[in-house]
Amino acid sequence: MVSERNSTSDPAITPRSISSSGTRSVISCRHPLSKRDAFVRGCGIPATARSSGDGGVIANCNFSTNRAIRSLCAESRIRIFPEFRPALRLQRNRDKNMKLVFTTDQMPGYKRVRKGSGFSFLLPDGAVLTDKGERRRLMSLAVPPAYENVWICRLPNGHLQATGVDARKRKQYRYHPAWHESAADRKFGMLIEFAKALPRIRARVARDLGNSELTRERVIAGIVALLDLTGYRIGNSRYEKENRSYGLSSLLMKHVMEENGHLTLRFRGKSGGEHETEVSNPRLTQLVEELQELPGQHLFRYEDDSGSFHDIETEDVNNWLKEAGGGDYTAKQFRTWRATLLCAKELAAD
Repeated sequence: MVSERNSTSDPAITPRSISSSGTRSVISCRHPLSKRDAFVRGCGIPATARSSGDGGVIANCNFSTNRAIRSLCAESRIRIFPEFRPALRLQRNRDKNMKLVFTTDQMPGYKRVRKGSGFSFLLPDGAVLTDKGERRRLMSLAVPPAYENVWICRLPNGHLQATGVDARKRKQYRYHPAWHESAADRKFGMLIEFAKALPRIRARVARDLGNSELTRERVIAGIVALLDLTGYRIGNSRYEKENRSYGLSSLLMKHVMEENGHLTLRFRGKSGGEHETEVSNPRLTQLVEELQELPGQHLFRYEDDSGSFHDIETEDVNNWLKEAGGGDYTAKQFRTWRATLLCAKELAAD
């Protein structure tokens, strides 16, 4: 079980300017790492890139995120060894020449079927694929053996390369590496825009939390304030039902306790991680006290004009953020932003 405890103060109440420096890094690691390794892994550098003992980045092959690598290594003064620079240039040229085309699994493709201890691949007309080079390409996609109803794109430059259904009956997708790089670039760009929008969002949080009525907007502002303070996942009702795991929007009354003007959050998050955080925020504390007087188990809910109660959903929060920030912002970006700030602070203190 992963356990974490931290204490947060109150940056959500007073709007302030936010620097966009360091906004290209994203922390996604769960295990203790050195500051530099955390930065390298968190920035989206492939698993085949490793931080060496003397501060260089040893890169073996997969350079699908080479532009991000160059930018991030420059910002953090991480050195790319000279012998790997030709590989970076080669991959950059290959990516430029790769013209991706939009594909879906509704198009004719290969079908994977079991044959003995392995697999065969069938053409749309039912014939068995015999081309060895094409079979190697299909196998290199590494679609897990347990997946069923596997569809594989016949185009090597299709943006969607494969789909399948996992053991829990969830549809899974395999995308082209160049598509992932493009998505990473968009993500980094959006994070910078998000940093510029944060003062507007925080001003709206302060205004809505100051409302004396228990309105829908005030309840959503409370969730956004917690997103800003903790960086926790937003959560959704599906994960609550399927996994008994929770995020901020799906917290139950029992997950939040008030003591001496402070809030303590204790809940089971994604992948079974046990979270415990103390929050000091008078307006949030007042909001939670009022919410805990409402009927039902879920904490964040509101009463409409007809007297009916409604739980706040993830979509409600994201729509609020789009309106408050003036852009296509989502709750997930708070998590990315907070991780980026923590990483930048650690590097600055190193």
